[in-house]
Amino acid sequence: MSAIHSPTSEPRRPGWWGGFLLLLPLFSLGVTVAWLRSRAPSPGAVPEAPAERVDPAVDAWLGQATLEEGVHLRASLTRLHAAPGPQAFDAARLRERLGLGGGEPFELELEQSGEGGADLDLGALQVRDAQGLVARPLAPLDPPGPGEVADPLRVVLTPPARLAPGERATIVLWGRAPVGLARLEVAGSVLRLRRDSLRAPERGSLLASLPREGDED
Repeated sequence: MSAIHSPTSEPRRPGWWGGFLLLLPLFSLGVTVAWLRSRAPSPGAVPEAPAERVDPAVDAWLGQATLEEGVHLRASLTRLHAAPGPQAFDAARLRERLGLGGGEPFELELEQSGEGGADLDLGALQVRDAQGLVARPLAPLDPPGPGEVADPLRVVLTPPARLAPGERATIVLWGRAPVGLARLEVAGSVLRLRRDSLRAPERGSLLASLPREGDED
């Protein structure tokens, strides 16, 4: 009787999937190390300082004068806004609201320093050049009648009547830019204004938050 032999089974070799699983941890480790190295600063590298915000330079007309011994008056005239957009917006609103002619709004800063000086009357203030009138304060609106609320535009634009020593005033003027040399006439004194430039921070529209005429009802 012959013996029956069962076929001998050889062990199976691991396929490509098994090899991939064996290499996966090594691949993940390599990716992690590369990412950590990319995050670390290089030796000797100096971190860059954050960019400083620089306000735009604007045209300005500057001047100063000695009114009397120890008393000085300084003036700075600029457009109301450095950016064209807000400047055009406020110019259009003022023309519409006040019935103004050609021109644009300007800002005049006045400062009287020293002690012992007299108050300056700002009633006849104006800026002139060789071609004539340049700019002056906006004419005040009619005062409110009995029971009426004061126009907020009037409150914003009404200039101070006087400027005392040690005080500073900001006044909105309406007109055009000076051509060449200009002069500020105020309280019988004349300040020569020379053209220069200033770093002026941009502000929001002066009139954007004010209601339009008739909106108060």
